[in-house]
Amino acid sequence: MSISKSEVRDIKEKDDKRKNRNVTTKNGHDKNESKLHSFITISSQFLKDCKTELKRVKWPTRKELIASTTMVLFLVILIAFVLGVVDYIIYALIGKLAG
Repeated sequence: MSISKSEVRDIKEKDDKRKNRNVTTKNGHDKNESKLHSFITISSQFLKDCKTELKRVKWPTRKELIASTTMVLFLVILIAFVLGVVDYIIYALIGKLAG
């Protein structure tokens, strides 16, 4: 099995990048400062990606939002009423059985 020159070059570049992450920087800063810089870089990239994804989201129109909110509130009230009735019936049955 042979490896092409471009694959060898890619492997060497990846090794160099990996080695550079673990070594003290040339200007004398230690690894902790490098890790902090790396953390800030990764965090800022994450936030940029989040912003990009939020631009792709199909946000509901005002009409859709009001319709969805109304439906949710209606169902919550309906389920609360049904559970209240069931609770009252169970409470009444236990009261009659307990005497």
